[in-house]
Amino acid sequence: MAGGGGTRLWPLSRDSYPKQFTQLFGNKTLLQHTFDRALKIAGKPENIVITTRTAFVSEIRKQLKRLPASNILVEQVKRDTAPSIGMAAAFFASKGKHDEAMILMPSDPYFRNEKLFIRTVKAAGNFIEKNPSATAMLGGVPTYPETGYGYIETGTDNKFFQGVELSSVKSFREKPNLVTAQQFIAQGNFVWNMGVYVWRVGTLLELLHKFAPEIAKKLDKIEELYRTKKTGAIGGVYESMPKISIDFAVTEHQNPADIFVARGDFGWSDIGHWGALQELVGGKDGLEMKKGVAAQINSSNNFVYNTVEKAIGLVGVKDLIVISTPDALLVCNKNDVQDVKKIVEMLGADKKGKKFI
Repeated sequence: MAGGGGTRLWPLSRDSYPKQFTQLFGNKTLLQHTFDRALKIAGKPENIVITTRTAFVSEIRKQLKRLPASNILVEQVKRDTAPSIGMAAAFFASKGKHDEAMILMPSDPYFRNEKLFIRTVKAAGNFIEKNPSATAMLGGVPTYPETGYGYIETGTDNKFFQGVELSSVKSFREKPNLVTAQQFIAQGNFVWNMGVYVWRVGTLLELLHKFAPEIAKKLDKIEELYRTKKTGAIGGVYESMPKISIDFAVTEHQNPADIFVARGDFGWSDIGHWGALQELVGGKDGLEMKKGVAAQINSSNNFVYNTVEKAIGLVGVKDLIVISTPDALLVCNKNDVQDVKKIVEMLGADKKGKKFI
């Protein structure tokens, strides 16, 4: 999935150019890193599809030249994850892949232990093909009490498959407050919900028919349009679907006995805010220079991310996030990184501010 537009990494991530297309670190974008990861799992580009918004198609084609153009599935309007994922399932079903495992990956995470992630995903895919009614998810072992992630409470019914432990699901928990997140960590049987799912293609479509028939009926039509190569009509069908997440549409209604979580110390981060990026690229003295320079005097525990040819000086300050781009500057206390999205909302409500989001 590459259609989202995050707000908590403003001003680097914008609605017109969200974080998956940016080079936050290294010489590749997050999307390119994810494609390379998917290729190690799927084997060839033809087995990978990307769902995205119309506005991003040209950028995706520019960044992923090996991906067939027909494998970029366009969401004419934003309809959340259930229609988006369902459209991908309909595409694969039109190719006769009903019995194959389908792996959902967001386009913008980071994995410090990528080899473990890939091995676990492959094992989960093989498990699904042998247990066609099941759903598998991947859960990251929490390293701190993050309040911006959803959590999965694992149960005591465990299965071992190809060296991977798959645990039953006891409950799904939305983004907690700090005290609750600390309790989750202390309890030991909670994992971060990384948004990585594995289903058999046909099983996902069956689940949608059972729990979200208004979406499933539209997906049947979309599958037929893919099969008959009348893709020009897909946009209108997609637009008529309700806006709902895969969790609300399917997962929360499933029999928990059919859902398994493969937990692992993947070193996962969705890089959902500047504090998360600091953990990955903070570097010497908390400075990450793409361009320009920065200097600090009597200052500590700051993170400066400079993308332009300018000098940034910090004197007598601590615990700050400072992000410099050609047209915007963010200064934020480290304890308030989750509230950057409120700045975006304020700018969006202002006539002069809209052009900066």
